[in-house]
Amino acid sequence: MAAWESPQENTCTLEAPPASTEWTLPSDLLLEIAARSDISTVVAFTLACKLLRSVMLSPSFIGQLTQRGGIVPPCILAYLHTHDGMDDPPAPLSLVQPVTPQLSDFLSNHISPFVSRFAGDLLAEHVPLTSRGGLVLFQRRCLSDNLSNLCVYNIFTGQRAFFSDPLGVGPKYSTWLPRYVLLTAEDGIDSSFLIFCLHHAIDERYRSTIKIHTTTPTSSSWELAIMSHNNNGSFPQHWPAIHEKFVVLQGGVIHWVVRKHGEIVSYNVCTMEKGTIKLPGPVINFNGELHLGSYYSHDGKKLLRLLTYNWLFEISVWHQLSNGDWASEAVRIDIDEKLQSVDPYGQPYRNMIVEFECSSENSNIVLLRIYTYSGNSTLLIIVDLETKVIREKHHCPTSSSMLMEIDLSSRLRAMEVSHP
Repeated sequence: MAAWESPQENTCTLEAPPASTEWTLPSDLLLEIAARSDISTVVAFTLACKLLRSVMLSPSFIGQLTQRGGIVPPCILAYLHTHDGMDDPPAPLSLVQPVTPQLSDFLSNHISPFVSRFAGDLLAEHVPLTSRGGLVLFQRRCLSDNLSNLCVYNIFTGQRAFFSDPLGVGPKYSTWLPRYVLLTAEDGIDSSFLIFCLHHAIDERYRSTIKIHTTTPTSSSWELAIMSHNNNGSFPQHWPAIHEKFVVLQGGVIHWVVRKHGEIVSYNVCTMEKGTIKLPGPVINFNGELHLGSYYSHDGKKLLRLLTYNWLFEISVWHQLSNGDWASEAVRIDIDEKLQSVDPYGQPYRNMIVEFECSSENSNIVLLRIYTYSGNSTLLIIVDLETKVIREKHHCPTSSSMLMEIDLSSRLRAMEVSHP
């Protein structure tokens, strides 16, 4: 249906060194220099020759770069900013969490200029829907019947692939917008990426119908799976109660929370199997904020993590265990001072709305968004569930900005980082 289109400018060319090439410095000394420098130097070294590239992109060396205290964190959280043809558009990426000056420099002087150069038209004409693993799914701002309205873009390589809308998807077919999920090869699917579309429609007999469409770069069209009609008990029967945020586990299994019925529903994109998981007992009738995330167990298995927030300023964390049970951990946070900074002259406890913005898939970072009912002020609370450190960041992204997680270690391993 669509194939990757590479940017016209060739950013680098790798050539094998002549057989007679010798190291000016011992290889172990070069690797030690790279490991103690910054990410820009690492990328430059990997572009120097294939011999350096093969050694520096090995799992052991990547581990040195991304372990605690390394020059590259396992992942970063950043906002992707789009614009509607502004004369002076913002930088495409802005970091959320505190980072080293070297990493900030790499983002602002290398990745952002590269995205601006090769995705300037996308940022002006499209809005981001979702992202995973450095890939972003865009939708055209002004939908067209004659143009491809969807585009998957790789922020590190500049490659893009365009797709038409799934048949029967759009405002004229439903009162609810379709929900998209972007899966990558690291999720266990047999493709570089897969677009999943879940939407509510009315069929020719005026029945309420839930449909699922999927497509990949090599598909000739969207594949359709009809999930349920009216109240026949099939997933996902209760459309309005399903949270928009999702979690993907290994094997291409997508999870959503249906809080009205105290359960998590799942769908396997590879086998088309449906499933349900009961929420922890104390969470079933919970009245505060609830968020579904994920974490990695000690044996490297990716499992579900459930977070709740109550008006006593307490986050509770529930970890799904390998046997399917849930284990809880209470994290007490005190954000009185943070609330006062948003509304210093008012009554913050009455005037604030607190929501989960996101939780990192590859770290213990959780973001809470706090804003006033009037919408005049907004604040991000960054919570590290491991260290219990709380930070605040004033940030007012536009409605067409999207928070995305960039896994730098996997991007280095795949060597998809290019100089602008």
